Amino acid sequence: MKTHALTRAHVLMFQAIRMSNFKGDEAGLGSLIGTADWLDHSIPTFAEFNDAVYYLKQAGLLKQTGRALGLTRAASTLFKEFEALAPLKQRTAICTRLNIAAPTGPSDPNTVTAPETFLPEERYRHAVQVYTQGFMERYGA
Repeated sequence: MKTHALTRAHVLMFQAIRMSNFKGDEAGLGSLIGTADWLDHSIPTFAEFNDAVYYLKQAGLLKQTGRALGLTRAASTLFKEFEALAPLKQRTAICTRLNIAAPTGPSDPNTVTAPETFLPEERYRHAVQVYTQGFMERYGA
């Protein structure tokens, strides 16, 4: 499994994709954004989301069918191995297993490094706006 381009941020999105069961529709995209927010208390930027999808597909951990994303057999096996762990410990264990080092310095979460995009940035930004608005209405912050 080729994993040299993966980062800890990609593994966070990997967990969010798995937990939200993202199928490519607008509701699913909002669910994925909400799951990432729940896992890490932050909303991923478009660049973080897009790069994670690209590099996870390159590593053989995600497969794409139309607009839906799913786990490959290798990814399912990886999650099964660590399913009893809490989310943060699970992320750390997956990073260790994939030989992903801790960050060595600041990175720009708004810089897309993947050579292709999974979905248009406008669509992602709209989903973030809808999620944030719903969150504010529900919890009044």
